[in-house]
Amino acid sequence: MRVLFSFYCAFLFSLNPLVSQIFDFPVQCVGGSAEFKRVLKQEILYPDDDLVNNVGGKVLASFIVHPDGKIDSLKIIEGVSPKIDLEAKRLIQLCQWDPAILDGFKVSSFRVQKIVFKPSSYRKWNSERTYVPENDRPKKIYSMKDANPPAQFSSGGTLDNFIVRNLTYPEIAKSSGVEGIVEIRFVVETSGRITSVGIQKGIGAGCDEEALRVIRKTLWKPGFIDAKPARTQHFVPIQFKINNIESSKSFFD
Repeated sequence: MRVLFSFYCAFLFSLNPLVSQIFDFPVQCVGGSAEFKRVLKQEILYPDDDLVNNVGGKVLASFIVHPDGKIDSLKIIEGVSPKIDLEAKRLIQLCQWDPAILDGFKVSSFRVQKIVFKPSSYRKWNSERTYVPENDRPKKIYSMKDANPPAQFSSGGTLDNFIVRNLTYPEIAKSSGVEGIVEIRFVVETSGRITSVGIQKGIGAGCDEEALRVIRKTLWKPGFIDAKPARTQHFVPIQFKINNIESSKSFFD
């Protein structure tokens, strides 16, 4: 009954956004809308013909996100062109999704996602990129423990040292004495870029956002499965301890 109710709520939400308040938390991309936009800029591949002809517009896609985060029934509700619509589907499938929460339980629910395709924006993003996104990467995501060799941090030095050098303790957390461990989740793509960067476990007071900011700056070498680059899931704990961070920064300075 709970699952049927969640589908009914989602249907009402498609008619009236205010109904989204029925859920404790609605379906969203891991990392939220900001992460979806970041991945979009990083990974979008505009179809050549549509780019040359300045074809653009809004794509609306609907799909179901199940309690385990898997999606199905992906359909285009409002499209722009056949190739652009396919690219919208690819981008949605590239991201991981957090299921809706209802009465404290993960439930299956619909999601309607808008993606705006604008040739001028794409040309700007493409000129800023120093790499070529992939359109034929595998969909399956493996555990980092399954890869041989596993994905490796490649932004210089060790990951721990990179975090210490780049992490800034949020003032509100420092003044309130907030300390703890923020656990970040993300996927290392076959390109070495990361997607679906989100909070697995947070402590608030600005620490979650700061941990996300630092991890989004990292680059990696992909892990391999059967001698081929593979997409791998990663979880990184970042400790916020006022005295430790300040003393470590002075060491690097």
